[in-house]
Amino acid sequence: MKLERLFEYSESLSSCATQDEIKEVCKTFAHTLGFEHFIYGAYFPLVENIVILNGFPDPWREHYDSAGYMYSDPTVKHCSVNTSAIEWSQLAVTKGRRGAAEREVMSEAMVYGLRQGVSVPVHGPGGEWGMMSLGSSERYSPTTIKDTRFHTQFIAQSTHEALKRVVNAVGGETPESQLTVRECECLQWTANGKTAWEISRILNLSESTVTFHLKNAINKMEVANRPQAVAKAVTQSRITLF
Repeated sequence: MKLERLFEYSESLSSCATQDEIKEVCKTFAHTLGFEHFIYGAYFPLVENIVILNGFPDPWREHYDSAGYMYSDPTVKHCSVNTSAIEWSQLAVTKGRRGAAEREVMSEAMVYGLRQGVSVPVHGPGGEWGMMSLGSSERYSPTTIKDTRFHTQFIAQSTHEALKRVVNAVGGETPESQLTVRECECLQWTANGKTAWEISRILNLSESTVTFHLKNAINKMEVANRPQAVAKAVTQSRITLF
């Protein structure tokens, strides 16, 4: 796939307004690369929501969920602790009983038309996590799979950002709960270990004004104190620990 075409898919994702629209772009992307199926799953702490765009065979997803395969799926295991794409044929299987369960997942996936594929992790700020998988009943050459890894890594990130925007727009903050720039700044410096007095010197505000902003942030986030506000703000990607 030419880079121009790849950028077109990314641009299309940036203009999607619904999960269904994102799903259609991902479906077309997968088919363009020669894969029959795709799936994207993500967890967004801000709205405490798990979202799955399923383009895998419905019977497989039903079986997968009912059997609790997520906990023994080697693609999930890889993507939860890595940042690089992985070809299914290169998955490292655990030894012992856990390994037998992992092999069972991949073996049964083949029965449902998922013989070969690629999985790509996406890790965002504040505990965001997602993964995209492309699957096919066909075998592909090593060169084709290598190219697919690069393309999918790029589109997975674009999909995550598009999905995050849509999910937050539907179930995210209300105007009453949104933090102001000053409130976020005060929380950020609090996360960096600064006192209200120190923050007042940094931001050129009075200490009482800094305390006012921090109290407002605590009330909006419905927590009891500053440490809890900082922890929740980090989890919700409002601030970082860096």
